[in-house]
Amino acid sequence: MDEKTYLASALFEAAVAWLQEHYDEREFWVEGDVVWTVQTQLRQVVADRHLPWMVLNDYPMLPGPRRSLSADLVIRDVDGAVLVAVEFKYEPSHQRTELRATPGKLPVAFWGSLLNSMAVEMPLLPGTGF
Repeated sequence: MDEKTYLASALFEAAVAWLQEHYDEREFWVEGDVVWTVQTQLRQVVADRHLPWMVLNDYPMLPGPRRSLSADLVIRDVDGAVLVAVEFKYEPSHQRTELRATPGKLPVAFWGSLLNSMAVEMPLLPGTGF
């Protein structure tokens, strides 16, 4: 993994850690709420560090008109190379009063489809053993 990709991956992991720390401060209803929140956090960090990168959502990974070929979020360099591509899966708590009042809305994510969508090749992080 090259240095840019390693740094972009670390920034994304830090954004997820930030989301975990601040999760209770926000109200999420759909996957897009989570994507927007992480994208906003990443854009701020990229700007603060003056990194020559863009953080984009619903980014087409393969040519064609289908949204299923898009990543929910990418960190891309100025040359257009995708450094990190992320697919989010989010389902609100089944205990929410509003969701219990509308039977049939949940579940929206199923483990079989989640496991299939997680077939991602991850290179080893240098010096970590994982």
